[in-house]
Amino acid sequence: MADGCCASCSKVLLFIFNTFFWLMGAGLLAVGIWSLVDPGLKNLTLLDLSYFNAVSYMCIAAGGVIMVVGFLGCCGAITENKCMLVTFSIFLGIIFAVEVAAGIVAIVQRGLLSDLITDSFADILTQGQDLENVPDAVRLGVVAMQTGLQCCGLNATSNWANPGGQSSCVCPVPTSGVTTVPPGITTGPTTIAS
Repeated sequence: MADGCCASCSKVLLFIFNTFFWLMGAGLLAVGIWSLVDPGLKNLTLLDLSYFNAVSYMCIAAGGVIMVVGFLGCCGAITENKCMLVTFSIFLGIIFAVEVAAGIVAIVQRGLLSDLITDSFADILTQGQDLENVPDAVRLGVVAMQTGLQCCGLNATSNWANPGGQSSCVCPVPTSGVTTVPPGITTGPTTIAS
């Protein structure tokens, strides 16, 4: 009798775990698709961040695989099918190995995204010191980034030859009667009065 109770409890727990696992896969799949089709996120890719779409496609693929594995686990738990449960266990082992490898890569490459954004923005600054000399798509990306992050330039307003001409600069900009921006003020919706 105790054997039957433990087996039933294990079966229910395995089903619940795999349902949760399947839902996580569906969520990852949805995030991957959303990141590809959302027009607001398109501005990020305009800054030549070629890895962005690759990550979106990896989320879609991983979400699909996780959904299949979760489905195998749910069906295997309900039907007590040995073949499904063995396949499920093999997939879990593979997923665990991939997650460990991805964690190692993430630790090793943790500064890569920051470097990519910094380099892309620095390239825009060297193209002409204003947003008039860059393609519209790049200009929209820079405006979205500066507005969203409430900043101006890469490090300070001095990155732009004419920070007052940048409509997305929300940091202090010299106006008539003021010759310099006070040191240390590089972000925030502050205005310097003359």
